[in-house]
Amino acid sequence: MLQGSNYTNALTGQKTQVHYTFTDNWSPRFGLAIDPLGDRKTKIYGNYARTSYAIPLDLAIRSLSNEEDAEFAFFQPPFTDPSGQACTVPGACQLATNA
Repeated sequence: MLQGSNYTNALTGQKTQVHYTFTDNWSPRFGLAIDPLGDRKTKIYGNYARTSYAIPLDLAIRSLSNEEDAEFAFFQPPFTDPSGQACTVPGACQLATNA
């Protein structure tokens, strides 16, 4: 959403104005280009910037590659031993009581 843009809420049908305030995100930049010979063919340049957020060093690899992320989720349902004890590994309660 752009600052100050309007949109219609799909659930209520009411128009709502969105307003974001971006404070403390000032990012100064300075650049300089010099043509020392005056022939419009030679250029010496430099720039400096301070950003308000950290840019990852592998940004180009992340955004321009076909790299896929893998996410895993493991769930351990509690198993009930015939003696009534709850175990996370089947048979673990039996092994513990027999020892």
